Amino acid sequence: MTVIAMLICENKEHDSQTPNQGQVGLRGVTSESEIGKEYFVHTPFASLQMGILNAAAFSQFEPGKTYKMTLEQVD
Repeated sequence: MTVIAMLICENKEHDSQTPNQGQVGLRGVTSESEIGKEYFVHTPFASLQMGILNAAAFSQFEPGKTYKMTLEQVD
């Protein structure tokens, strides 16, 4: 089974020694945003803090932007 979460990036903190790495904080969408109105009742409530060492991945995140995360069980 797959679960899809819609998350908003709340913050992005660059590492002081390696600025193309860092942490991002995301939270589940709410009915306050346009995309949230559509997904709020279907997406899990979530709060996620990620440390990202991959510069290409870290550069993809921007505060205020919405992201979709797919979760699948690994057997």
